[in-house]
Amino acid sequence: MNDIFQTNRSTNLVLHGIGVVGVVAIVCFLLILRQDVHAKLLDTHTARSDAISLLNNGERIHAQHLDGVHRVQLAETRATQFKTMIPAQAGEIDFLSELSELAKSTQFRIRDFRPGAVVVQPLHKEMEVRFVGEGSYSALCRFLDGLPQLQRSYRIAQLNVTAPRNDDQDFSAECQLRLLFALNQDLTNPRKKK
Repeated sequence: MNDIFQTNRSTNLVLHGIGVVGVVAIVCFLLILRQDVHAKLLDTHTARSDAISLLNNGERIHAQHLDGVHRVQLAETRATQFKTMIPAQAGEIDFLSELSELAKSTQFRIRDFRPGAVVVQPLHKEMEVRFVGEGSYSALCRFLDGLPQLQRSYRIAQLNVTAPRNDDQDFSAECQLRLLFALNQDLTNPRKKK
């Protein structure tokens, strides 16, 4: 009977050992599963927080988008306007006509208008134009103030103003402009696929 009791006891110990190992395995599995569920819960919480933040900032984001669209449209409009101010040919005679109209309206006299050399730039070409003008101080100021209103793109390379030596003389201005023309074709089609 002792043998049976001993066998029973051994069997019970083995079964209890298996049970303990099983419980430990289940507890370990549940801990691992809990960590995985916890990580997924944190990811879900982070995604939810991001979504709520986006929803809360939706109006601001939409306003920024509309502002960006408006700025792009404005830049495209300005670029188009700028391109229209740069003709394919130098057109120095047309520019002289425009310059003469401005001078006439401001009572500034232009003389000695001389077109010069053409300089090739990476984005366009430039023609050097020199002229001398004379008039009162106010006429000179009105003339210079009116230059940006011309329908032609140019840049002032040099401007020398000489004050009169006495009261009955006029101010004299010697000016060198660079007329822009022949815009690079790659700039006229910026969305052209390469």
